Amino acid sequence: MADGNCYHVDLTGKSVAFWIAALVLTSAAAAWVALGVGRGLSNNNRAISADEDAARARLSALERDLAQDLISAEAAKAARLEIGRALARAKAGQNAPLSHGKTPAFLAIAGAGVAGLGAFGLYFLLGAPGKPDAPYALRLERIRAQIDADITANPDNPGNLSATPEDLILFLEHRAASFPQDPTPLYLLGQIQTEMGREKEAVSALTAALARASANPFLMSALGAALVRRDNGVTAQARTLFENALGLDPSLGEPKFFFGMAALQAGDNEAAREWWTKAAQDLPENDPRRSMAAQFLASETPPIAVQ
Repeated sequence: MADGNCYHVDLTGKSVAFWIAALVLTSAAAAWVALGVGRGLSNNNRAISADEDAARARLSALERDLAQDLISAEAAKAARLEIGRALARAKAGQNAPLSHGKTPAFLAIAGAGVAGLGAFGLYFLLGAPGKPDAPYALRLERIRAQIDADITANPDNPGNLSATPEDLILFLEHRAASFPQDPTPLYLLGQIQTEMGREKEAVSALTAALARASANPFLMSALGAALVRRDNGVTAQARTLFENALGLDPSLGEPKFFFGMAALQAGDNEAAREWWTKAAQDLPENDPRRSMAAQFLASETPPIAVQ
């Protein structure tokens, strides 16, 4: 949700703003390792692995950012260490890519990428609509400096950012373009767009994120949830994503919640009760859907709206 000029939304115990702050602190060269969120986004043999080519590409991007003074020397040093570890693991054969298995057919269009990234060149020249005209690089530097200042001012709560949602979107679009193998910026972008009511763009962002890590059950479930929001119900596409996600990680609570929702759509309250009993056990404690499931289980009265 938006709170004045600040942006806050819970993400497996942490806010989207928290993970964006972590991106700045670690540099996106190490973002996939630094931003493993819960079971799903962690590098737990289901997530994308960093092979030697990817690590070298990240190192090149890091040096480019450092040369442009977009990151601090201290952050660059930490990122180089992480990239060095990734290279060592790759050379040792410890990061072999996983078999992706079956992917829903509709993900074949994932190459279309994130809505809005096609205008990246115009942003570079003109800035952004609704903002004072400024070169892209200068605006990005201002956003990064603002996030750095927020972190410095409140080190115990780095997720308390004063950047606007639009600025965070621009920052994440830049990270997504700069690190084409890292799904994390696209995932966070999709979460912000969802909270802003931009469901179609959120689906595009999360589709592109899953294209970068097609064996990641957390991303499968996140895309399924975005489709539910966009389509106002559990469609066949969303159901397939939830099924695949549970097949890879049976402990995920989100798919179970939406299977319960699908049962409600079909008028099967008993099946909904079974699914939501499981969801209430597996969803994070701070996930509002956990309390919704518990409320339904206590009253057997379906909620008015499920999101």
